[in-house]
Amino acid sequence: VAVLDLDHFKAINDTHGHQTGDRVLKAVGQLLLRAFRSDDVIGRWGGEEFLVGLYTMDPAHAALRLNQILAQVRVQQFVSPQGQTFNVTTSVGLAHYPKDGQELPALFRAADAALYQAKQAGRDQVVIYDANSQTRHRQLDLVIVDDDEVLAEILSGAPKGRG
Repeated sequence: VAVLDLDHFKAINDTHGHQTGDRVLKAVGQLLLRAFRSDDVIGRWGGEEFLVGLYTMDPAHAALRLNQILAQVRVQQFVSPQGQTFNVTTSVGLAHYPKDGQELPALFRAADAALYQAKQAGRDQVVIYDANSQTRHRQLDLVIVDDDEVLAEILSGAPKGRG
């Protein structure tokens, strides 16, 4: 089970309008329908999330396929009503039956936890759920002391961009 989330989707709606956001959702949904097999289940899970059920596919192969899709989404250009072009990225969490859960709610929770890790690690990537890494996750506090305001600005932005 994969949970796909369009990164910073609220900003798309806020900047370009809800109709443009709807066009982005439709385009990504159509891409997903073309990208997967007819036996796979693809649906909008709500908001800017999609859920994909990949039958008989091991996690490594699923991650490879999902990374190909992320690359396709990344290069697709969208145009706002004002004529501005923009791109979107997607983060994905992936969980495997039966190791990560025997029922859909458990699989979804595992995939959602992996999605959260993908977002924390900088977005625009696929993370395969690992129960062991969930317990090892820790937060890092960082203090930058420098009298060069430009350098401090650059350094303070780097950790935010990487989660």
